Amino acid sequence: MLRTKREESEWDLKNEINKVNVRWTILIFTLPYLYAQFFSRYSSAFDYFRDSKFIYITILSFFTVFLNLIYNIFLVQKNKRAKSLHPSLKYISMIFDLSIVTFLLFPTGGSESMFFILYIVVLLSNGMRYGMRLAVVGILVFNTFYLVMLFIQFYPETEISVLDREILKVLGVWIVGLYIGYLARRFQALSGEVEKYKHLLNKYLESAENDGQP
Repeated sequence: MLRTKREESEWDLKNEINKVNVRWTILIFTLPYLYAQFFSRYSSAFDYFRDSKFIYITILSFFTVFLNLIYNIFLVQKNKRAKSLHPSLKYISMIFDLSIVTFLLFPTGGSESMFFILYIVVLLSNGMRYGMRLAVVGILVFNTFYLVMLFIQFYPETEISVLDREILKVLGVWIVGLYIGYLARRFQALSGEVEKYKHLLNKYLESAENDGQP
């Protein structure tokens, strides 16, 4: 059974609030790890601010925390006032997440970064909630951002020395993203069938009760 626009908006709002919570969880685990790497490398606080990577990570962290906080407050206010959420926001928030992951790769190893896995986390988080359409959009945005990152990393070289590995990584993201989108679409279809049968069963029971009355 298809959702009404109102139900769709409520569903999007609930999912966006969940995504904000996931974002906070990732920040809580990621930021201490990043700063622990800097603190173990230098002996004085002054040395931190002479490291461009430390400054870069600090600015990126502040920017991410600040925007996530603003978005969190915005969603809470929307929820309290029972207002609808514009459908484009789920795309914007996903693109924001993918862009932050891309910026995080630059100072942490580029194509070698352990934080590449966050791309998959973002795609899983969105694909499971919204289905195939958002999964495909997410994969295309990931492709664009990651190719730009690789170009910047290897410039001015004309060849990528680890091209085979990078192709496998991108293909892996495509497979995971599309499969999650497919599973989400199947789940939505099955949920619709269950709702339809529940509706038919209720109508049958009501009809049987009416027929049984004298």
